[in-house]
Formats: sequence, structure tokens, C-alpha cells
Amino acid sequence: MASLALREVRFCWNHPMASLALRKLIFPLKLHKISYTNKMNQNWDLLFNKLKKNFDEKKHVFKKQSVKRGKIITEYEETVHFSAENRQGSKVFRKQLDVVIQHVFEASPKFQKIKNPFELHTLTETHGIQYKSAYNTTNKKMTQKIAEEQIRSVLKQGKNFIFLVLTDKDNQDRNVPLHLGYGMEEVENFLGYDKEKSRWISGNKVWEYLFGANANGKKAKVLFLSMLKNIDYVQG
Repeated sequence: MASLALREVRFCWNHPMASLALRKLIFPLKLHKISYTNKMNQNWDLLFNKLKKNFDEKKHVFKKQSVKRGKIITEYEETVHFSAENRQGSKVFRKQLDVVIQHVFEASPKFQKIKNPFELHTLTETHGIQYKSAYNTTNKKMTQKIAEEQIRSVLKQGKNFIFLVLTDKDNQDRNVPLHLGYGMEEVENFLGYDKEKSRWISGNKVWEYLFGANANGKKAKVLFLSMLKNIDYVQG
């Protein structure tokens, strides 16, 4: 079913009758203060175009890699043609993916940015948000340092903190209290921490959180994978 949906997404975008006006219906994110919103019923065509536009603006980050034998880890690596025979180079890919997903995720109608005084990926009126392509793109000690410096700062502002992780340990799909995330144990003792509002969200739950637990969340992921697949990334 996933491959069928992916073909449908490609057909929709590449069809010669696709409306030029539809492709222009993309609203750029604004940096001025905007209330936290939950617009999960936003028209899919607008969401489709915004997500694609954000991806296209950052896809240059991906640099073609020469690869050698190794082990496949994530579906995103597999999509750009890493395999058991050509695994080396995927660490670089994950770092590049970190940059791209930040921009792609901000196509979500879930929230919009305000001026960001912290070293965070996104700040809204109610949340500080950090993105990672995989739970272990940084080691546990570094992840704990991020928690100490960034999460404390956000909580002091009366906001909550959300970590969005594309690939969790053992490919789990989780939406759990932040302190249950990788390297986040100490967060439970931070002043202002609310385990119901500060969350570790991973796997398919990321797409559901950002784009809707309805069909839009699944369609957004299929679209993203289809765009990744079209990148001429792996060589050798």
C-alpha cells in the first residue's frame, strides 16, 4: 500500500495538468509572534505544496556519498539507496537530514515560529522544539548537555519542550514524557517540567503530531520519502 500511495503522490505532482496556481499556494512561515494553533484540517493541497517547497529549499544540503559495506539502520537511509552492501556514509547523511527535516517540519500547521533567543530549532509561544533524524545522532553525554542548557532555558520561560526524533531506538513509535527519551532522564527533576506537556515524540508519531493523526500524517511521510528517493545521493 505504501508503494501505491507513493506512486499516487508522484503522479499528482508530476501530472502535466497540475495547476500552476496550486503550486504557488504556499504560505511562508512568519517570524513574528503568532498564537499556537492546531489546524489539522488544513487543506491537504496547501500542506502538500508547503512541505514540498520547504524540502526543495534545503535538498542542496544532501551531498552525494561514496559508500562501502555496512549495516542498514533506518528507512530514510534505505530510501536514498543505502543497503547492507553500501552503508558507510550514512552518518554524514543523518547530519544532513537533521538540517533538512527542521525546514520540512516547519511546514506543519501545528505551530509557527516566533523570534528565537535560544539555540533551538524552533520556538513557539508555548514550546521549544528540537529535531533529530535519529535518537543517537549525538552520544548520550552530549544529549544530556543539550537537556541541561536548552531545556532548562525553555522551562524557565514558562514554555514546554518537545523533542521530535525520526528514528528512535529499535524503530519505536513513541509519544511519551520527555524524561523517558534517550539521555533525558534528568529532565524529570528540572524546575517547571510537566511530563504531560514536555514530550519525546518519535517514529510515525512525529508525522502524526505535526500533520495529523488522520490521513494527512501518513501522506506527509509518504511525500517526504518520495522526495528523498528522487535525490541522486549514493554513488559507488
